[in-house]
Amino acid sequence: MRQADRIYYLKRAEQECELAQSTHSPAAERAHREMARYYTARALHGEREAMTSSQD
Repeated sequence: MRQADRIYYLKRAEQECELAQSTHSPAAERAHREMARYYTARALHGEREAMTSSQD
């Protein structure tokens, strides 16, 4: 994966964390945190690991 792609996914993870903190809905918070985990896994381990961790 290119470095630019990794940076993109880490920025998206950060944005999802910020959205999770700003919402008043527990369901939305969970969804944003799950997306943040997915983007972090994708940045660190690539597509295969991201797909595996999102199914846990």
